[in-house]
Amino acid sequence: MLTFFQHFLIGEMEEETNNDEEGAEQEQPESEDQNETPDTDEQTTEEEIPHDKQQEDENDDASDTPDTEDESESEETQDVEVPLDLEVLPDETQAEQTVPEVEVNPDTQGDTDDAEGTSEKDTPTVEMQPDSDADQTPEPQEQQAETEAHQVEVMSEEDQTQDAEETTEQLEESDVEDVHSETESVRPYFIGESEELYDFVTMFDESEVSGGEHISASMSDISGGVSIPALFEHPSPSEQSRIVYTLELPSVEESELLFLHFSIGLRDGVIFDDAERQPGGVKFCIEVSGEQCFEDVSTECSWAQNGVDLTRFSGNKVEIVFITHCNVEGNSSYAWGLWGKPKLLKLTQTDKVTEDQHVLPHEIQCGTAIAEYPEDHKTILEFHRDDFTPSPEIAAGIYNQLDTEPLELTLYVAQPKLEIESVGTTAAVVGTGEAYEIQCTLKNIGAGPLPKGSNTRLSISDIKLRRGRSAHNVKTLAAGETSTYIWYARGVSRQSTINFTISLKSQRGKTVDQVKGSVDIRPALPKLDSQVVSEIHTFLQDNHLVLGNKHLRLILVHSDPPSKKKIGSSKASGANSSESSLQGYEYYAIYVAKGSTYQQVATSKMIAEA
Repeated sequence: MLTFFQHFLIGEMEEETNNDEEGAEQEQPESEDQNETPDTDEQTTEEEIPHDKQQEDENDDASDTPDTEDESESEETQDVEVPLDLEVLPDETQAEQTVPEVEVNPDTQGDTDDAEGTSEKDTPTVEMQPDSDADQTPEPQEQQAETEAHQVEVMSEEDQTQDAEETTEQLEESDVEDVHSETESVRPYFIGESEELYDFVTMFDESEVSGGEHISASMSDISGGVSIPALFEHPSPSEQSRIVYTLELPSVEESELLFLHFSIGLRDGVIFDDAERQPGGVKFCIEVSGEQCFEDVSTECSWAQNGVDLTRFSGNKVEIVFITHCNVEGNSSYAWGLWGKPKLLKLTQTDKVTEDQHVLPHEIQCGTAIAEYPEDHKTILEFHRDDFTPSPEIAAGIYNQLDTEPLELTLYVAQPKLEIESVGTTAAVVGTGEAYEIQCTLKNIGAGPLPKGSNTRLSISDIKLRRGRSAHNVKTLAAGETSTYIWYARGVSRQSTINFTISLKSQRGKTVDQVKGSVDIRPALPKLDSQVVSEIHTFLQDNHLVLGNKHLRLILVHSDPPSKKKIGSSKASGANSSESSLQGYEYYAIYVAKGSTYQQVATSKMIAEA
């Protein structure tokens, strides 16, 4: 039900429609006047409110009426009793923060209907008073203008909120689609282990070569700008070049393969537009015990990965021959054939990963991927990451590189291979009663890194430690890297030889390597006064020879027990003493004068005995 106030506004809006230009001219100056003289309106309001006490009583009984502005914005309002006259206070900020106050003229005719608002904002404060009809005309126009402007602003906020909600929903839908796509992209694959059995480049000296203009091996040869270890063969125009290896292949289980992995390519530097010496490329072949197992041609300076399955030769002694020919008969120009990283691998399948399995993915870094196709056709791809990467991510990358969906894909992860490189004490000489340290250096000679949490342990036995544990957990170790571990041993009170054993055990508890060592406990240095002696001096201290001056002191430590005889007691005894002192010196210590005292700077074993 429309209130009288709403009917009044509707009528005024119709008048404004008939006279838009005149209404606009009247609205602008009045708005400026109101903005410039807000104090006058406030004073008028304060004077008129107490003018009639009966108006205050009626205001107490009045209820709230929704405004046109409030209806469009769905703002909360109070019930308002409609007057004939209204005046909008110019202070809009104050009006928005206050609850509407209404003064009703007793001469106002008609009643107002009660209405309850639902808005959360406050409506502008208004004052109702009797005024001339001329003053009433522009005020509803200004009210309407403010209402329309406010409506536009509110709608903008609502649109922004709606846009934000739509954007959030779109992002959520996008995330869901990404999750679905990731889940759908998981395709089954196998995880396996790759163990390097033989490196043909490293073992080049054990091979036999024949034919060709030049045959060699290098730990760094380049094709297509990529440098890797390689065998180099340059065939002659009339004969092939051959590199022959004789190997005893190990036996394998049903889930294991023997695989010869390599790359072929031309060495960088080929001039393809040389008119006088036009390159013809190189033909590559591999023979195993007289059977040709591989043949391909390379006419580009780039690596192409290949492989040969040698499983059927397992358990036998074989000859593996790397052969190159001139691709164009008689043309050996730039026939620079390279076999990149030729290695014999033992490949073992361990687990199969499918999209419906809820297991933690393997963290792997490098290895060989083999995709199997019908008719026993295989595609080999080598993968390497800078850090450990979940295997599904690597498998997805391999699938993307393949032109055709394979029947089966297996990621053979390159395995580490640790060996004990050296053991010994950190000090050159260990004397009686002296605590000492034993160190062990490990090296990863495998193709893959040792991962975190491998449970590989390095332990020492048959020796007493003064602190620390007898076993160390081996940390991450990249291929080719070394790491040193130390044990702190107790001192021994007498001369002796201490034997010990250092064992390296894999995560499966299998002993990978074991080395025995020993420590020779030698006589302790004699206790001497550390004060610098300015004169040159030489004397025996408990059979140890001491020499020195004001700058330097040298002590030669003897292995025999201390002699009770004094040097120079007799001519014969002096000779015997001198003879015994010249024999059995085990080590020496060097001291230098710093200030007023001698300080030890070096210890070393004797180079030779007199």
